[in-house]
Formats: sequence, C-alpha cells, structure tokens
Amino acid sequence: MNLFAKLYRDVPAEQKDALLRFRAAHPPRIFEREGRRWRYFVGGGGAEWLVVMHGGGGNAESLFRQIALFERHYRVLAPTYPANVHTVATAIDDLLALSDSLGIARAHWYGISMGGAAAQEIARKRPALAASMILSHTAPPTPFMGRALQRRLRLMRWLPEWVVLQMGQRRLRGRLELAADSVPLDERAFWQAFRAELYATSLGKADVIARTNLQIDYHLNYHYRPEDLAGWPGRVLIVESDEDQNVPPVAQETLKALYPRAQVHTFRGIGHSGGLVLTEANVALVEAFLAGDRDEQ
Repeated sequence: MNLFAKLYRDVPAEQKDALLRFRAAHPPRIFEREGRRWRYFVGGGGAEWLVVMHGGGGNAESLFRQIALFERHYRVLAPTYPANVHTVATAIDDLLALSDSLGIARAHWYGISMGGAAAQEIARKRPALAASMILSHTAPPTPFMGRALQRRLRLMRWLPEWVVLQMGQRRLRGRLELAADSVPLDERAFWQAFRAELYATSLGKADVIARTNLQIDYHLNYHYRPEDLAGWPGRVLIVESDEDQNVPPVAQETLKALYPRAQVHTFRGIGHSGGLVLTEANVALVEAFLAGDRDEQ
C-alpha cells in the first residue's frame, strides 16, 4: 500500500478523486528569487486575477477546492510560502516580483488566516495592484499574539521535527472536533489525512518555524491605522467565525475598526476552520462580493 492509499484509506473515493484530479491538472510552477523558491499554481480563464494566500498551517494546495471553483470565473494565482521566508517584507517583495513576472497589474487579494497579512500589506505597498481585499479569519497586528508566538517558537526550536509536526496535527484535529456539528465526519477524515500527507511529504519543521517568524514579525513590527488606505478605492470583505480559537473577539473588533467600510460575514459554530473547510460557502461569499465590486466600477 502506497503512502496516499494508507493515509486516505478512511476517506470517501469522491474526495480522494477530486484531489487527484486537481493535482493532475495543476502541476506546480516555480518562481525563484534570491534563493527563495516559491511553488505556485496558476489556472482559470477569467479576465480578472484572484490571488489566493493560504494560512500558516497549510500550503496552496490546501485550498484546492476553492481554487478549482474560482477558476470557473477568474485567473487564479495561489502561491506557497517557502521555508526560507521569515519576514513580511521579504514575502511582499517576492509576491510583487512574482506578480510582475506574470504580468499582473491588478488583482483581488484573498488571504486566509496568516494569508490576510499579505493582502493588507500589498494594498499598502502597491495600492494599484490591489483591486480589493478579502480577509478571512485574519487577525490584525496584535502584540500579545506575537508574544505568545515567540514563546511557542522558543519551545519549537528545541523539539524534534516529529513532535513539532504532531503538534500541528493535534491543533487541526482539535479545531475540527470543536466544529463537529458543522463539519461531517468524512470531511474531518479528509482534512486530517490531507494534513498528515502534507507533513509527511511537503512541510517540515523549517516551514513551521519560518511561518511562525512571519507571524511574529507581523504582530510585533506592523502597525495599521484606519487612515492608511484613505485614498485607496478598493473594497474589503471580512470573513470571521464566532468561537475562533486563533482570532479572539478583541482582535476581530480591531480588524473591523481598521476597515470601517468593510462588508462583514460571520460564520457560526465553525471556529478557525471556517476558512478552510466551508468550500462552497466561502466561494459564494467571495464571488458575490467581487460581483458587487464590478457593479461599483
């Protein structure tokens, strides 16, 4: 039995087949800049670009279901953070260079969890490139969250890789169990298998440390104000969940205060997993928002 068959043995065939079809249709591309190798997907045939940024615990492929649906109407770019990107400034410079290499002059930026940091910084550093922002389950820069991540990082540096990865798997399992009323058993089985495969084949301790450093940098060294984007004509959609284990209520309220004109949608009973597992609901929200964006142009 190969690794895929072993890890996905309890997952329904339809879910496995959808992942394998995506992989067959989306061989990853490579963009290299100053020794940093970004793996990314490009697909779809729409007139507008949509850049999809994953969260700290996954990769671009984690969002394969949403990407496949978005490709019906948009040209989609979905990059994965490399393991040697440790600062927000480096990530943004690389993303701008990647966008330039693909001829992207304007795009909608959809960031989930940690991915929302990139969307916000792109809108500030190159406003013309950001047609709109979708911030899903994203915290604003929050110093106490950065300090908590520093404490976690000090511990992780001393732990063996298998323990660090097991900690990530346990966190996902806990989130899915808390959302059990909203996430069917077969869906939980799929995401646990997917994460196990990710850790076994693609994501290691170096990736976890780099992404933790990115989040620490964001929370401790960036300071946003509502007036930062006063002259920016784009629109903002904030997608949040009640009982979000990663983004506490005070952070949610601070994010909404930063973008007082934002459209806000709140999922119930799903926690931080909402940005990942509610595929159809997230795609419907984003596409309705972007349709409104076109209506205002």
